[in-house]
Amino acid sequence: MNPHPAPPFDTWQWLQACHETWQATLDPARVGRRFRRARLARLIATAQRDSPLYARRNAGAQELSDFAPVTRAELMHQFNDWATDRRITREAAEAFVADPDGVADAWLGRYLLWTSLGSGGEPGLFVQDAASLAAYEALDALRLRAADPAQAALGLWGLGRRFAYVGAIGGHRAGHASIERLRRVVPAAWAPQVDVLSAREPLPLLAERLQALQPGVLITHPSCAAALAGLQAQGELHLRLDELWLGGEPLMPAQRERLHGAFGCTVRNSYGSSEFRSIAYECRHGSLHLNDDWVILEAVDEHWRAVPPGVLSHTTLLTNLANLTQPLLRCELPDRVRFLTEPCPCGSALPVIEVQGRATTH
Repeated sequence: MNPHPAPPFDTWQWLQACHETWQATLDPARVGRRFRRARLARLIATAQRDSPLYARRNAGAQELSDFAPVTRAELMHQFNDWATDRRITREAAEAFVADPDGVADAWLGRYLLWTSLGSGGEPGLFVQDAASLAAYEALDALRLRAADPAQAALGLWGLGRRFAYVGAIGGHRAGHASIERLRRVVPAAWAPQVDVLSAREPLPLLAERLQALQPGVLITHPSCAAALAGLQAQGELHLRLDELWLGGEPLMPAQRERLHGAFGCTVRNSYGSSEFRSIAYECRHGSLHLNDDWVILEAVDEHWRAVPPGVLSHTTLLTNLANLTQPLLRCELPDRVRFLTEPCPCGSALPVIEVQGRATTH
């Protein structure tokens, strides 16, 4: 018996997600909004019918605004009533993630399970079904990694490239679980060479390992990349990067300048969370575009009231339109965001946001 079940992957759902994301990328205002409406209606109906937590907490809700905002702490405390698959319990999930060797294994035969400490140390357990994973992969391939949406190519990695992932490893954290899953589901002929390193390693040791590997693409968070850029600028590190893929933290303008000066390569920034891995992607003009055909992000004040466009929020509310197994409707994501009012020079009608760090949670 195989001790490591294959990671969840559904070819049909992946193809469908890619096709719909491609269509919405070309016409966000019409096609993207149509998909958004349909996905939201399906999510609300599923949550009301199959999630005891939402059925009890938001009885009779028909519109998104009818749902009272919810915190991660509340969801975790009522975990056993949250999912629409009644086999999912907190006890079973915690037992599964206790084994670090099972990262990216299929849980209950069909799910990817990842963890997050989150703001303030509140632990999170997030169940990703095949549909949500397909959506994240489509968004990464067709928006984040594509230099031009009109020339976007299916395929997240590209052939003949060497990647290094530097992040939180040794457990079931979202980034590590996602990387390990992709390494296992991509066909052997297309499989990328990905080296996984811990961001907790002492910086000199991490730099030494990267120097020996010489990846073409480095995947990490901005603060780690900035620390490595310091060594590169001092001549203590000599990486020849084609690209930097960044996420997990806001990328500050000063950091971007430092990275570009040190490495002289393309920087691809994204914004995501454990609740929704691919919230926004950076276009060629450096703007963060919200993937609002798959996720709804509400900029709100400290009382969860909407703030006008152009105003920096106190916190945000996130609705995941892809995941019907562990529904997330108006879940507080303690990031401060601003919706910009000026259109982006890239021409995309997808909303542009700024992310400026974490707020104090309720």
